[in-house]
Amino acid sequence: MHSKVVLARGKTFWILTQADGIQQFSTIGDSLEKTGMAAYVMELADRFTVEEEPASQLFRLIINTLARVNAQQDSFTPILFFELRILDHAGFRPDLTRCVGCGEGITAQDQYFSQFQGGAVCPRCGAGFQDVRKISMDALRYLRHFQRNTYAALAEISVPGAVRDEITSNMHGYMSSIVERRLNAPEFLRQVNHAANDTSE
Repeated sequence: MHSKVVLARGKTFWILTQADGIQQFSTIGDSLEKTGMAAYVMELADRFTVEEEPASQLFRLIINTLARVNAQQDSFTPILFFELRILDHAGFRPDLTRCVGCGEGITAQDQYFSQFQGGAVCPRCGAGFQDVRKISMDALRYLRHFQRNTYAALAEISVPGAVRDEITSNMHGYMSSIVERRLNAPEFLRQVNHAANDTSE
């Protein structure tokens, strides 16, 4: 629920004196997967903001993302767009065009991704990093495309399933390394997807 509230400062806590609903994300509560996606958005928002510091641009991004998750059957594009934009907001934009090890431009071949250095690592430098995981050139292409385009330009893109899994795994790992703790929502989503696969079988 997106609400407009009136708060009064008490001696210790803020006191809620009035609340009016603006927008209700009703379909999120009807789906465990969408609930997990919304929880992931809010978990990242909590980790990447400072209490009582205004963040109007990020707030608008959160509302738009929840609205997209609520309205669309497939949440991959809204969530990846949100992840990359909140990284920009927090100053952790991953470098996907140059190797974070040697600085050379990334060539058209499979690479590595370093969670702790925050970017792509070329095959030559990959052996010298302890935290790298492989990432395909297809995954890097999609990540770059999402990083540099508006949401309107991305809305109709269909990312293949294997590439989605690769991107999701790398993004969750990168986010966890930044906040220095394991995120709860991705584990919940894994359990939901595992239960759904068991049911379908």
